[in-house]
Amino acid sequence: MFSPVAGVLVFDYLFVRRMQIDVTALYEPKGRYRYWAGFNPIAVAWTAIGFLICTYAIPTAWIPALLTLLITGVGYLLTEWIMQRAKLATWLQPWRSDLHRS
Repeated sequence: MFSPVAGVLVFDYLFVRRMQIDVTALYEPKGRYRYWAGFNPIAVAWTAIGFLICTYAIPTAWIPALLTLLITGVGYLLTEWIMQRAKLATWLQPWRSDLHRS
């Protein structure tokens, strides 16, 4: 049941952050990783969706862990890209403007 979390973490690190993490910003109370009240709502939503997909939609003969990781990761990635392009990410995540400057 770890595959939805792994999908979000792997796709966020590889494709959204492009393997660059600002370690000092991790510890800043109002830093770019603060998100919305300390939670990334897109990541939380896709983790829950991935859990439901893994539990109820994927047959056990189809390697559910791998499929859930891929579905959750791709869904998270597409949602992040859509939110960034639509400029709605600034409403949900005010630190996003800092991401594009660095």
